[in-house]
Amino acid sequence: MRPEKALPPPVKSLWLRLDWLLFSAREVIDRLGFHRL
Repeated sequence: MRPEKALPPPVKSLWLRLDWLLFSAREVIDRLGFHRL
């Protein structure tokens, strides 16, 4: 059983959006060079 199957659709989409935001933020931070801090 996968945990995301137990979530209602709105919660699942919100979780996917949050995951995408974290991924994009990491990409932007890497491009700006903040990883050197």
